[in-house]
Amino acid sequence: MKHTWSVRLFLPALVLVSACTAPPDQSIIVTVARAPGDKCDFSDPTKYVEGGAIDLAALGSFSSYYQVFGWENDLENIAVSVNGQQITSDTPNTFVASSIKNSYQVVGGAVPTPPPGVVNISATLAPGATPTTNTVGVQLITQQAAQMICGSTNYTCPNFPPGHPSVTLNVTFQLAGALVGGGAAQTNPITYPITLANYGNVLPTNPPTCIPAATTEVTSCGIPGRDIPYCVVP
Repeated sequence: MKHTWSVRLFLPALVLVSACTAPPDQSIIVTVARAPGDKCDFSDPTKYVEGGAIDLAALGSFSSYYQVFGWENDLENIAVSVNGQQITSDTPNTFVASSIKNSYQVVGGAVPTPPPGVVNISATLAPGATPTTNTVGVQLITQQAAQMICGSTNYTCPNFPPGHPSVTLNVTFQLAGALVGGGAAQTNPITYPITLANYGNVLPTNPPTCIPAATTEVTSCGIPGRDIPYCVVP
């Protein structure tokens, strides 16, 4: 779900926490949510975030949230042979993700719980891959979820007028797909909290703009969901 605007407004808020965990029998594992750091550097696995925040006044029911996670593949790099002849390359245990399964729980607010949703994705993870050097981008909020949260199907968000109390949205996701050698597979489930609010700094224009008292600031990450302007009141 992408929408191109001359101004896109978003307010990320990052909190440091510990890494994610997975069942002992899990082979394809999502480990840490990567924080961008000062230079939007996702290569440092010691930087991870618990969640973020969305200013719903900016894009209303078209709001979304994109987060990069480290992941690993604990399977061995093996080949398949018949009568001593190798019939595959050395990658039957490569995991190919084809979808993200999202489910939602609203905490601390009288907002309808969004329906579960599925986001299409195409990502591969080789056997033996570690989270230090392997990442996957996850779209955590579907358009249907944003519409339910906002109470509209356009660029407004009547459920969140300025000053509305913030609400926590717990997003539980799994990446699902299959191994190259055959057989369905999926990652461990991860729950990622996002704060939903209207910070009062955005005018619901089309495209949205900052209120007169606010200034527009821009992050410097070159990825969706972060390299966009947001409104700050000095």
